Amino acid sequence: MSEQSNEPRQSNDSTTIAPVRMTRPFVRAASAYAHRAMVPGIELVIESATGNDTIPDGVRRLCAALDIAAWSSRTKGGARAETASVVHEALRLAGESIAVPIERWTMHAAGDGALIVFPGDIDESAMIAALTRSLAAELGRYNKVQPAGERLRVRLSIAQGTLHTTPFGFSDDVTIGVARLVNCSVLRAALVGYPASDVALIVSEDVFHDVIVHERHGLAARSFWPVVAADKEFQAPAWIHVPDRTGGPRRPPGTDLARQEPTTPRGSGPLRIVRLMPRLFPGWTATPATAAPGERIEPGRVAVVLDSWRQERPEPDAAQPVPPVTAEEREVLKAARALVVCGRFRSAFDHVASRLSSSTGTRALPCGLARVLVHAEPRHHADAVRELLDWVLVHHVESVADTLEPLLLRAENSYAIGHLQSAVTDLRQLLQVLPTPDCEPGPAALLRLGDCLDQAGDTTGAAVVWEQLLAVRPVHPQASLRLAYRALAEDRPAAAERHLQRAEGFLRSCQGDLRPMRHAIALGQYAVHRARGEDARAEQYLAVAASHVPDDPVTAAEQAIVAAGKGDSRGRQRYTQLATTRAIRASNGLPVLDLLHNLGLLDDEQHRQACAAHRELH
Repeated sequence: MSEQSNEPRQSNDSTTIAPVRMTRPFVRAASAYAHRAMVPGIELVIESATGNDTIPDGVRRLCAALDIAAWSSRTKGGARAETASVVHEALRLAGESIAVPIERWTMHAAGDGALIVFPGDIDESAMIAALTRSLAAELGRYNKVQPAGERLRVRLSIAQGTLHTTPFGFSDDVTIGVARLVNCSVLRAALVGYPASDVALIVSEDVFHDVIVHERHGLAARSFWPVVAADKEFQAPAWIHVPDRTGGPRRPPGTDLARQEPTTPRGSGPLRIVRLMPRLFPGWTATPATAAPGERIEPGRVAVVLDSWRQERPEPDAAQPVPPVTAEEREVLKAARALVVCGRFRSAFDHVASRLSSSTGTRALPCGLARVLVHAEPRHHADAVRELLDWVLVHHVESVADTLEPLLLRAENSYAIGHLQSAVTDLRQLLQVLPTPDCEPGPAALLRLGDCLDQAGDTTGAAVVWEQLLAVRPVHPQASLRLAYRALAEDRPAAAERHLQRAEGFLRSCQGDLRPMRHAIALGQYAVHRARGEDARAEQYLAVAASHVPDDPVTAAEQAIVAAGKGDSRGRQRYTQLATTRAIRASNGLPVLDLLHNLGLLDDEQHRQACAAHRELH
C-alpha cells in the first residue's frame, strides 16, 4: 500500500481491490531474535490468501489495512521476507491473545502490506487493542537490535462496513476506504512526526464512535485525535492514535483541518458514563438489556429463519390493500414483548418466527421480529433487521402511520451499529411526518436524535434537541438526565446539578421501576460533588447509587477508587473484588474491567483472567 512500491496493487480508479494469495506461511526471520535461526534460501512468495476465503457477499465485517513503511528501501537479500515475517508474527500474537487465531482471518497480502477481513463474531474493541499493542511490542523488540535507519514501522487502518465481492475480489466502500485511510497523507505525517512510535493507527469515524468511545480493553478515546483523511479523490473524517508520542509535536498533525476533539469530563474522576449513550430502554445509565442464560440469539438461527421467510412470504400485490393485523398476531407480539422484558430473547424470537411464514402478509410480524433483534444484540443482527424493515417500508406502507414503527426501529438499528447519519435521516423523516413532535413516537425519536448528534460530536445540536423534547414533554426525566451528563462533560457542575434536580422532581410523576433512573441521578450527583472537591457529599451520593442498583459494577468500581484514594486498603480490595465479579456477570462489564486495570486496581494477570471469564460467560 506504499506509494513507492512497484508491485501490482489495486486499480487506479479504486473500484476493486483484487485478492492476492500466499502459497506458504510467512517465514520467521531471526536477526531480531538471537535464539531463532532463519531458514536459508527461502524467500516470501506471494500468490494466495490466508484464512477463510469464502466470505458471503453482503456481510458486515471489521476490516484492517496494514502498510510497512519504507518498503521499497528494503532491497537486501531476504530483508523483505524478514520484515514481513516479523509483522505476521505480531498479527498472530494479537489474534492468539484474544482467542481469535490468525487462521480465521481472511488476509489479502500485497508485498508491503495486507488487507485483513476479521471474522464476524469477534469483540471489535479487543481486536483493535490487541493489534495495536502487539504490533508496538513486537516491532519495538525487533527494532532494538536494528541498525540506525532500518527500523521497522507500520501504518494501520481500521474500518467497518458491508463487503461485496466480484470475480476480481472485493469491490465495496469499506475495503476501498480502509486502503485509502492507510495511505492518507495525515497518517503518514503522524508516523513521521512521532519518531518514538513504531505504529500509527487510524480508524474511521463510525469505528471511533461505535467502538473507541466506550474505552474497553484499555482503548482511551482521549488518545485519539480527529483528522480529515484524504487520498486521491477519497476524503473522510477519521481519528488517529499513536501509542508513543514522545518527542513529537504538541499539536498532532491534521488537527487544523478537523473539528475540535470532544471534551472529556474534568474533575469528575474516573466516571466513564458520559459517552456511553443508551438504547431505548428505561434507566439508560444502568446495565442494558442482558440475555437470560441460554437466551442469546445465534446469527445462524436468524439466517435460517430469514431464508425460509424469503421463500414463503406472500408476494406483494399493488392492486390489493395491505391486510389488517389480526388478533392472533397482536397476541404473538404481546407475548414476545413480555419475553423480551425478561431477557428471554431467543424465546421471543422463536415465538414470532414460528408465525412468520404463516402470517397474512401484514407488516406486524416482520416489524416484531426486527424489534426483538434490536433489543437483543443489534450489532450481530443489523443486516437482518435492515432487510426486514426495508421490505416493510417498500411493500407494506399505505399511510404515514405505517412508516412510524419501521423508521424508528431502522434508526435504532443504525444507531446501534454506529451508522449515525442513517439514523439521523430516519429520525428526522419520522419527525417531519408527525403532526406535532409530542405525538407518539415523537418524544422517543427526539431523545434518540439527540443521542446521535451527541455521538457525532454535535453537542450543541444534541442539547437543542433535548431542550426541544422538554418543551413538548416538560416532564421527561430522560432528557434532563442527558442534559445533566452533557453539562458534566463540559465541566459545568452547577448546570448539571440543576438538570439532575429537575430529573429527580420529574420522577414523582413516573410509574414503574424507577431504581435505574434514581441510580443514574445519584451517580450524576456523585460526579458533580467530586468536581467541586466535596468528597464527603460525593461519597453519600455514591452510597445512594449503590442502594438503588446494588449489583452495578460501575458503582462498585467508583467505591474501590474512593477507598484507594483514602488509603483504605481493605475497602479497596473489597470493592475491587465486588466490581470485578459484577463486571464479569454484566454483558457490558468489560469497560469496568479495563478501568480497574488502567487504574492499577487489577494487575495484568487478574485483568486477563477476568476478561477471559467474561468472554466465556457471554
